[in-house]
Order: sequence, then C-alpha cells, then structure tokens
Amino acid sequence: MFKKGDIPWNKDKPGHKHNESTKEKISKSNKGKNISKETRKKISEKMKGKNNPNYGKEMSEEQKLKISKARKGIKHSEETKQKMRETRKKVKPMLGRKHSEETKQKMRENHADFSGENNPMYGKEGVWKDKSSPMLGRKHTDETKQKIKEKHLEKNKTLYTKEYISNNIPLYDSYFYKLTLEEDPKRDLLDTNILTVKCFKCEKRFIPSLSAVHERVRSINRIGGGTMLYCSEECKMSCSIFKKIKYQQGHPIRKEQKSYTQEEYNIFRKIVLERDNYICQYCGKLAEHVHHSRPQKLEPFFTLDPDLAISVCSECHYKYAHKDECSTGKLANKIC
Repeated sequence: MFKKGDIPWNKDKPGHKHNESTKEKISKSNKGKNISKETRKKISEKMKGKNNPNYGKEMSEEQKLKISKARKGIKHSEETKQKMRETRKKVKPMLGRKHSEETKQKMRENHADFSGENNPMYGKEGVWKDKSSPMLGRKHTDETKQKIKEKHLEKNKTLYTKEYISNNIPLYDSYFYKLTLEEDPKRDLLDTNILTVKCFKCEKRFIPSLSAVHERVRSINRIGGGTMLYCSEECKMSCSIFKKIKYQQGHPIRKEQKSYTQEEYNIFRKIVLERDNYICQYCGKLAEHVHHSRPQKLEPFFTLDPDLAISVCSECHYKYAHKDECSTGKLANKIC
C-alpha cells in the first residue's frame, strides 16, 4: 500500500508506461472520489508553465483526432452551462486593455482577402447546380407576400426610424423585395439599413431618394409610367429610354416650372410627418409619404400647405390618392 512519503518504484525510470489493465484499475479506483478545492489548486499550480509535460510541444494530427473522437457526443449539463455563462460574465480578458499596433497589424494580416480565387467556394459547384429554383415560374400569393412583409417589419422594426424617413432615405428591408434585378438592390456598406441601387444609365451604385424608389415600385407594378432610377440628372437626360417620353422636362408645352426648391419641399414634408407622429392617417401604420388633398399637378399653389396634406403609408398612398382619375400617369398627361 502506497503511503504519503513513500518513494514510488518507477521514480527516475522515464519511459515506463502502464498497460491497459492497470490503467483501467486506476480509472475504477479514482471514480467517485472528490478532490478538494485546495488539492485542485495545488495540482493546477504544479502543472503551470514549464512544469507541464506538454509545455512547448505541439500535438500530432493523430492525437488531435483521438481527442476529437473522445469528445464527440459529450453534452454539458444545464448546471455546467450556467457556470460557464457566469464565468464569461466575470472574466473579460480585454477589459480596460487595448491591442498593440503589432497585434492590430497581425489581425489585419489574418483577415485575408476571400475574393476571387482566395474564396474557398471558388470554382466549386453550388447547391443549385443542375437544379431549378423551387420558385421558378411561380409567384407568391397576396397572403404570403403579406406574411413576408410582416416578418420583415417585425424583425427589423427598430430600423424603421423617423430619422431615415424624414431625410427621404429608403430602407433596404422596406423595398428590396419590391424591386427587380435591373435595380440590383443591396445594402449600403457604411449603413446596412439603407438601400442602394444601380443607375439605369451608367450602372453606378448610389443611394436613391425614398420618393424615387416609391415611384419606381409603382412603375414596376404598372401603376404609373416607365420610371427608372438614375444617379444624376445628366444620366437621366442622356438615357435613350427617358428620351422616348413625349414631353420631356423643360419642354415649352409642359408648364411645370416649380415655384419651390427641393429643400423647401423636404422641410414641408418633415413638418407634416412630425405633426402626425409618422402615423398613417388612414390605417395607423408607419407613415413614409405625404399625400396632398389637392393634387400638385392641378393646384401647385397649395403644394407646401401643411393644412392640405396628411401622412400616409405606401399602400394607402396608392389606394386613396393615386387610383383612377388621380393616378400619376393620368395627371402627368394633362396640359395645364
């Protein structure tokens, strides 16, 4: 029987290993034994740094594979998970510290460029290879569209802020599924809440105005004319599609010289939306647009009168303001 203070028989005899039966006996004899915290602390201190037999060594692939197989299927108990959570809350290794310039540089180097041939999926076949999309030739029902819309609104409701709407900035989650591949809707790199599209003429990516996107969506739904999205007035005027319009902007027969600037209109729009707390006055949803009770085309004098304007959502703006005789297409064809 081995006692405290006895010298083990295998001391100073490196290379000796227990056989499998001895290992099993040791394992069984140690099962159920509880080591005190004090003993654990002593063992921990003794095995730190250079005292650890694995100090400075690298495990072979075979060893790594054995450990991996041994750990497979093991699940932490709820008690262990809770302990791990509490430990993470207390232990914050970077609290009050900063990375050195050398460390920052190493981190930059480790964040490799995964574009082109560096991408691990480069040249590989995707999941849709030789397969057809499940939605090919099919369309979502109105009920499904409504569910998708509600899901996006619920998931990203914090993104739909008054600040974006008041600045006439379109949100990606509001319009990406309403546009086509022609516009190539994507998130802005600096602010992922904002929608960016490609210019129809020069294909440059830019952030369109909310009103321009709204008109493009209505155009896609064949409500108004063939409105496209352009990054500048120059692209718009030089576009071959735009030139096919019967009366272009500035044509003598079209007396639509505005008596106000875009800045003045934006101020008016913001006043109306803030007055109504960004709530649609028809259905109570989030309002993104301002509806004029007297059409701008027919009565431009009242365009900037807040008393003759209300806040509305996209659906109600079309439903109650741009149907039948009040449609943008019909009003635009009137010569005032």
